[in-house]
Amino acid sequence: MIYIFEDQFTLDLEPIVFTRPSFGIRSGPETFYEQLIQLIDGPVSGIVRKDIELIVQNNYPTMSVNPSSFGDGIWLLGCTYWTSETIQLIHDSPNTVFKSKGRTVGANITGFQAKEWIEKGGPLNNDIQGLNEKNINVYSVRFLWDIIRHIPKSISSAIDTISIGSTENDDTYIHPTSIIHDQVILNSKLGPIIIDENVEIHPFTLLEGPLYLGKGTIVKPHSHIKESIFGPQCKLGGEIHSCIFQSYSNKVHDGHLGDSFIGEWVNLGAGTTNSNLKNDYSNVVIDVNGAKRDSGGLFLGSLIGDHTKTAIGTQLNTGTVIGTGCNILAHSFPMKNIKPFTFYLNGKKRKMNWDSFIESTSIVKSRRNQFLTPVEMDVLERIYNKQ
Repeated sequence: MIYIFEDQFTLDLEPIVFTRPSFGIRSGPETFYEQLIQLIDGPVSGIVRKDIELIVQNNYPTMSVNPSSFGDGIWLLGCTYWTSETIQLIHDSPNTVFKSKGRTVGANITGFQAKEWIEKGGPLNNDIQGLNEKNINVYSVRFLWDIIRHIPKSISSAIDTISIGSTENDDTYIHPTSIIHDQVILNSKLGPIIIDENVEIHPFTLLEGPLYLGKGTIVKPHSHIKESIFGPQCKLGGEIHSCIFQSYSNKVHDGHLGDSFIGEWVNLGAGTTNSNLKNDYSNVVIDVNGAKRDSGGLFLGSLIGDHTKTAIGTQLNTGTVIGTGCNILAHSFPMKNIKPFTFYLNGKKRKMNWDSFIESTSIVKSRRNQFLTPVEMDVLERIYNKQ
């Protein structure tokens, strides 16, 4: 049995992790789970927060979620870039806990040991004790900016696993169903460009690698996009660099977006622009999971949760965090940490109306021939009621 688990640091991945497990975060052209499932064989169980249990069961139907009994098996931290070699090392090391930079990222334990661990709170609360410990060379992410900074390596690694079907040259991969209009420049000198199926790129656009455009994505004319990863069904325009979009999100119009992580069903209004560098060139400090964190880098833009919208002309400051389900209307920089389901208007804020939010979200999803499911409403309502 293979157990994919979240741990006590999971909420440091806010706001994207509010509505999905940590292994559901896009870590490259695929999510952590999609990458991991290609490396393992056999039944899988997920150990996740109780708040998202229903949506995990719905979105991962072959997975046993938070089981009541346990067998012998290996445990893998979901927000980790695993390889077949590192997983095999864990397979070959019974009664052992594996750590990377002091963090428990894997274990090979018996069903009895697993049961004891869960009864003591499990990986969401504490480390397993009393076993052999080994260090293992894997990259586990603690914050969303760790994934942003891993973009070049993530795209380069994906070339061996993603089947596109057509190669323009050694570094540009275009699916035969995609449409590239005239007057589009593809510059892969700094990294590969991967264009998945049914993508359409309009004229007078510059795309620079490393870059991945997910299925069904549309790039509007006069765009400049580089070093980014976009999940399926996004609509893009303007200047975008060093960004990750989960899926189904829009940044169609002019405006700059840099060094940012964007959830699903996000819409950035015309002219929305973010800063990703402080005027004094110091490290960006950002407020996540109730604490100020030094990001360790000069560049960091915005972290924006699912179902959030910005109005035209919105300006976002360096290191801004916006939670799930927000509506931001501001003619000057809004506050740098905005809680989920906040209606923010020029410095004033109030909680979103639940019924209005559900109505507008249902309309948004119907425009893409989708609908808001009961399990989605459950996880969103849990977040709403906490505010």
